[in-house]
Amino acid sequence: ARGGTEREKTTKKKDDDDDDDDARRRSNAWATSLAGAIAGASARVCVAPLDVIKIRVHCVIGMLADKDILNTVLELLPVVDHWYPAELQAERAAQAGDLRQRLLDAGALCDAPQPSPSTICRKLVKTVDKNDLILVFGSFYTVADVIQYSGLMHSDKD
Repeated sequence: ARGGTEREKTTKKKDDDDDDDDARRRSNAWATSLAGAIAGASARVCVAPLDVIKIRVHCVIGMLADKDILNTVLELLPVVDHWYPAELQAERAAQAGDLRQRLLDAGALCDAPQPSPSTICRKLVKTVDKNDLILVFGSFYTVADVIQYSGLMHSDKD
């Protein structure tokens, strides 16, 4: 039959419902990660519990050039497993290539620079383990780009 059997339709609906549940769980994970990332001035305090939990942490980083990049990175280095530098669309943004070099100089495992935080997150949500943490960090510009991508911000009209 053209529309499929009842069993196929039921299975398809269940798969769609599972996808919605997965998306909702990812949304909750985004909210948790982004909430911590907004408090950039207290980097170590935000991630201190990660020392105890022992989960794999992927850090998407985009910072402004006039911030204390080196000391911020050094505070996070013990708990971040892999770094992903991103370009920011801001006049004062540090170049992602410069961020990458600073991370490598500090001994971090680091990917190649990407054009935006959301570009990185699109790839990460498809590849990381379900127990891994994606930490979006460094600037309100970094977090805002990922919030827009993830759809966490909802207008009152929705």
